Amino acid sequence: MLFKMLGIRRYIESLIIVCCIQLIHVGIVEEFFFRVFLIGILMPLGEAEAIIISALFFGVGHIFFIKSNYGFRRMSVRFGQCITYHTSIGLILGLMWTRINSFLFIVIIHVLINGSALVYPIAKQKFFTDKKLYPKGINGLKY
Repeated sequence: MLFKMLGIRRYIESLIIVCCIQLIHVGIVEEFFFRVFLIGILMPLGEAEAIIISALFFGVGHIFFIKSNYGFRRMSVRFGQCITYHTSIGLILGLMWTRINSFLFIVIIHVLINGSALVYPIAKQKFFTDKKLYPKGINGLKY
């Protein structure tokens, strides 16, 4: 839909702006809190324990992505998926932080992960949908 409204050039410009906002708001703030601060405080418990606890907090901290209009059964599945996905990302970023110890590196990785999550649904709809099955596009988005 953004392609239709803004055109490809405007879409790319918008994507760059979104990535910059992601960098400042999400990348820097979340990485500082979950990796630098939380792992730093928990490190006396042991490196593995600090990474795991930080990753669990990271996973639980992202449950707001779940829509509240799902039924209970579907919501519990979504809850599990959300926690598992974000905890896994938290484990990977925690390991990177303790091994590489580069704040800039983990911020960039975090922004790339978030950026791909934002771009993928739109790119999939625009470029990878079977045009024979949906000759008029999907949801008003023309090819």
